[in-house]
Amino acid sequence: HNAASQPAHNTMNTHQPKRKFPNILITGTPGTGKTSLCQSLIGSYLQTQLGHPYKYHNISEIAIKHNLIDEDDVERNTKVINEDAICDHLENCGMGSFHADRDGAHLVDYHSSDFFAERYFDLVVVLRSRTEILHQRLEKRQYPQQKIRENMDCEIFQVCLDEAMNSYPDIDVVEMQNNHLGDLETNCEKVLYCIKRYQENNSIE
Repeated sequence: HNAASQPAHNTMNTHQPKRKFPNILITGTPGTGKTSLCQSLIGSYLQTQLGHPYKYHNISEIAIKHNLIDEDDVERNTKVINEDAICDHLENCGMGSFHADRDGAHLVDYHSSDFFAERYFDLVVVLRSRTEILHQRLEKRQYPQQKIRENMDCEIFQVCLDEAMNSYPDIDVVEMQNNHLGDLETNCEKVLYCIKRYQENNSIE
């Protein structure tokens, strides 16, 4: 079920008013290409296709820029973000409030999905990659071997996909493969398809 037309589950969210443009979470194991996809989408693709810009939130960059860090995990060579502070930041950007954010059009990029409020999103995209390709990408980033092993296990056991499906039972969770350069364009088209389907199913008068 990795085609945009076949979400991992397909139950439209009936618990909140509908936004003009869906808020989207792009998640997945580090190295699956979340940031590359987001940058392609916000670069000009969505603006050109929809006539409306998307606001991009890279959670790792936000945490560093605004010092929303709880601690440095030296062993894993990573920073532990303050999840409550991140959510406060997103709320201040208008996410989570339909009245403050009727247009929607927020694009969030992070490898974890379970701490965000469900009301933030209308669509979750989980990027997946083949293990040999993911391993090459993580080595290029010069990750420590322990961190590579942990991320490889995360992908093999589809941790990010299961987390997203469990965290967002009432909206579409769509799995997309990202192994080759051509997949980037394909996935942009799939995201656009999902946005248009959301708009067709949730037309606002």
